[in-house]
Amino acid sequence: MSFIMDKILQKLKKIEEETDIKVLFACESGSRAWGFESPDSDYDVRFIYVNKLDFYLSIEKQRDTVEISEGLFDFVGWDLKKALYLLRKSNPSIIEWINSPIVYKKDEEFFSTIKHLSQISFNPKALMYHYLHMAKTNYRTYLQTEHIKIKKYFYVIRPILSLMWIEKRKSAPPIKFRELLEKEDIDEKTKVEIKKLLAVKHKKRELDLYPKVKTLNSFIEKNIKYYEKLLNNMDLKKALPPAEEYDSLLKKTIFKYDRNACYSLQKLKEELEEFVKEREWEKYHTLKNLAVSISIESAELLEHFQWWDKNPESISEKEKKEIAYEIADIFTYLLHLSRKLGIDILKTAEEKLEKTKEKYPVERFKGRYEKPE
Repeated sequence: MSFIMDKILQKLKKIEEETDIKVLFACESGSRAWGFESPDSDYDVRFIYVNKLDFYLSIEKQRDTVEISEGLFDFVGWDLKKALYLLRKSNPSIIEWINSPIVYKKDEEFFSTIKHLSQISFNPKALMYHYLHMAKTNYRTYLQTEHIKIKKYFYVIRPILSLMWIEKRKSAPPIKFRELLEKEDIDEKTKVEIKKLLAVKHKKRELDLYPKVKTLNSFIEKNIKYYEKLLNNMDLKKALPPAEEYDSLLKKTIFKYDRNACYSLQKLKEELEEFVKEREWEKYHTLKNLAVSISIESAELLEHFQWWDKNPESISEKEKKEIAYEIADIFTYLLHLSRKLGIDILKTAEEKLEKTKEKYPVERFKGRYEKPE
């Protein structure tokens, strides 16, 4: 599996480089994730990615999917905006991806948030319609002949077990087929046939045929009729969740991975550079002079707190503005110095924060401070 994992990660990295995107989460979907793969089953890699800010600001319609097939590997990715839009509508595909037991890559912070959103997005009726449609379509297309492709049985039985799970538990069904099978109330004869089919599936090729099993067809037909009737009488209207949390994740993720997306900071840096050039002051902006200026402005900030320990509530609006200007002077000189040295101040600050987190782990320093060893 480590060889396969490395191969998939290498391909994801190549996709990132070729399409200028960032993969946030990648998992296995399809039969391998469901637990009924054949020896020759494909690897169905599904992923969510984020584009640069300009992608979202264009008036032109943009391609919001990536689809690449290479031998046994099938890669399909959705842009974050598309993924969040569909997740808010309780899209079953994105919910299954998030719950996949096989994860190849994930941004932990992003995943934690989108996992939370998948829970508040859950709409039982929407998912049940999806699984019923899947069961009906696959049954009528593939399972009414004398000999059937083995995998097609599972493309009908799994949706039916998912319907049973949602009806009973009002939650998203597990991805693993065996977990669904063991948890649901199915007569023993049917369960035996399903397990027999599962054992054959693990040994046979994807397209091998299997004799029609009357017990399974009867189980399928009975449940399709039951859930058709149930959904026709089901009154589970559910309003879409508020869009704010979805929008927040989209914006936060864009700005996290697009260093040039902080346009206001970039604009300020450009204006400061132009200000210096127009006045021909570059000759004064030596490294020493800029470093000294930062120290002087810091001292001027300290003057506001020289003789008493103030709190925010005791500072007048006038003095707060004066303090703000001192902070702005320090910040301005820091930007000048960073530019002269070719330092990306945002990236460096983030790198430094990560180092500081390692130096002061929460479990040791929460609520107290001591000098690290």
